[in-house]
Amino acid sequence: MSFVQRSGTPEPGVPPLRDGVFCLLSGKPGESAMVVIITGATHTGKTLLAQRLLETYHFPYLSVDLLKMGLIRSGRAGDLTPYDDEALEGCLWPIVREMIKTAVENGQSLIVEGGYIPHDWKASFEESYIKEIRYYCLVMSKQYIMKGSVTTNG
Repeated sequence: MSFVQRSGTPEPGVPPLRDGVFCLLSGKPGESAMVVIITGATHTGKTLLAQRLLETYHFPYLSVDLLKMGLIRSGRAGDLTPYDDEALEGCLWPIVREMIKTAVENGQSLIVEGGYIPHDWKASFEESYIKEIRYYCLVMSKQYIMKGSVTTNG
């Protein structure tokens, strides 16, 4: 099973993300379990992609951002605030990592979405886990950035 991003017109039943971009997991539902990690810069569509994959493939979905706010609002994150990115990654990643390992060990599919995934995430897993994980880092294209930063005088 693999993840594919394409532009143009999707096949019937595949929901579009935005601007003609759509995503799908190739393979038959129930064929094998997998963990999909979606991370990237803010406002790149991580949550939207995870939601569409949930709706299409019915994989459970974990939002690391919701976990972050739950820890902060419950007082379990100590003095951390939503703006303490580095410290939050150190706090959240061990929990998320172990949830991913548990999903793989139990043969369960899982979508993990959020911005607190370390760049060296693979170092946290043995090869037997890595082969069950699909990692996607969403970025903004130069065209999108330029389009969003255009201002007019007038």
